[in-house]
Amino acid sequence: MGEFLNFIYRDFKYKLYVPSEYNSDKEFPLLVMLHGCKQNADDFAAGTNMNTLAEKEKFLVLYPDMNHPLNPLDLTGYNPIGCWNWFLDDNQHRGKGHPKLIYGMINEVKSNYKIDSNKVYAVGLSAGGALACILGATYPDAFNSIGICSGLAYDAANVYLLTDPLA
Repeated sequence: MGEFLNFIYRDFKYKLYVPSEYNSDKEFPLLVMLHGCKQNADDFAAGTNMNTLAEKEKFLVLYPDMNHPLNPLDLTGYNPIGCWNWFLDDNQHRGKGHPKLIYGMINEVKSNYKIDSNKVYAVGLSAGGALACILGATYPDAFNSIGICSGLAYDAANVYLLTDPLA
């Protein structure tokens, strides 16, 4: 089996699965897996069995983890039950919030591993599905395709943190 590695980007943890046959002589595809509420990177990897498929098909898997941000005072980034805050306006635009965070993680992986930029994909479940949809809308140039399971359409909700008491 390959390696399941821990990293920190900005104040967020993420995991990266690197298949055992990875070598820097060729480019590999990258799949971004976005968990749902009350899940974490380890739960999502185990529940989807994606690392086994990545080992067989030879691609890397990036698992951003919303559960344990190192700065819980960042209200656009923190959620007490580990949901991606897809509903906040700051998390629905290119160059801001969670889309910027995930894009930065992808670029960090690309700086350390040889990734085929034409084969970068994102898949999400529930809140992660909503974020995957947002990534497809805000960074269409970064992804070959997006998979959404039980997610929501782009801009389905738009909460402004400082003006909406429900945020």
